[in-house]
Amino acid sequence: MSNLVALVPLVLFLILALAVSLVVRRRTHAAGGGFVKEYFIGNRALGGFVLAMTTIATYGSVSSFVGGPGQAWLVGWGWVYMAVVQVTA
Repeated sequence: MSNLVALVPLVLFLILALAVSLVVRRRTHAAGGGFVKEYFIGNRALGGFVLAMTTIATYGSVSSFVGGPGQAWLVGWGWVYMAVVQVTA
């Protein structure tokens, strides 16, 4: 029973988040949604270079904050050799 009581705040938060998102979606749709479309997809004018830089930044971030510490824990100081390759790439 106590486990179910602990879930009540989570369920209430999810219901509130759903309600807020539905209200925002309805208002955005009623206003034409132009700003949101232009903001999130860059008005379809970003091009391949920006996509490539975004992909490289994402890979670098993940390998630095997830992969690097994981390899350091697994192999010890040998991860330095792997980090040299990642930084160069």
